[in-house]
Amino acid sequence: MGFWKSLFTGSEEKQEDNQRKEEKNFDILKFDGVRAQRMGRLDYALRCFDEALNLKEDFETLSFKSSALISLNRLDEAQEVLERMTELEPQLVDVRIALTNILYMTEQYDAMKTAAMKAVECDAQNPLAYFLQGRAEDSLGQLDSATESLTKAIELRPDFIEARNLRAEVSLKASQTAQAMDDIKEVLALNSEEETALYLRAHIYHTVTGDMEKAKADYRHLIEIDPFHKEAYTGLLAILKAEGNEEEAKKLEEEAAALNIDNEDMPNYAIGGMEKRDVLGL
Repeated sequence: MGFWKSLFTGSEEKQEDNQRKEEKNFDILKFDGVRAQRMGRLDYALRCFDEALNLKEDFETLSFKSSALISLNRLDEAQEVLERMTELEPQLVDVRIALTNILYMTEQYDAMKTAAMKAVECDAQNPLAYFLQGRAEDSLGQLDSATESLTKAIELRPDFIEARNLRAEVSLKASQTAQAMDDIKEVLALNSEEETALYLRAHIYHTVTGDMEKAKADYRHLIEIDPFHKEAYTGLLAILKAEGNEEEAKKLEEEAAALNIDNEDMPNYAIGGMEKRDVLGL
């Protein structure tokens, strides 16, 4: 009897010992990955996270892995990780918002709208969730729905500049200039040097209302704030040439050339694309 007892007891102890070793190895791999990630050694960090996840599926480790993948612009893989995270923690709105942003970056607008709506279901008081839903609807050309979603975001957070800018863009697309100007005015009251709002106002003066003096003033102000603002140069040059002001236009072209404004790597502020900047860091 003593033999069988010692046999089973020994087996249980060995199993517990193996579990402790596995837990220790998991912790070592996980935190080695975290340290490597902080040092910018992202490929090594991912190897550590993958090895750790082979030992145990862990939500926090998945989060670290998704962050590393995003930093490496491996968005399809990051999407898979975030989708798994939503399965593990379906009510965690931050994960759904991160997934929605990835879907925006990869231009999966139908899936983005679905993900944003699920984020709203998780937290109906989250203005960012409504903003992302509006962004998806705008990208799908669903202008009325986009306006409704963005209005909900603004009602929850009146100083939500990105939502007001996007609602102004949507209003412009729907030929609702007065509504667009209302949002632009609110944004500039919050921040008089907010570039997107200034550009939108200049664009309206230039192409809609025909107030060229105000358009030129806004374009010039934008260039003062951001000397690399391509669209401000383009708009101002168009007005100067239309007015026959060749001397000032030539001077501006030389200034733009010296700054290498036409470089493809420069930020793009054009209508319909300006909100893509820093999309993962809202």
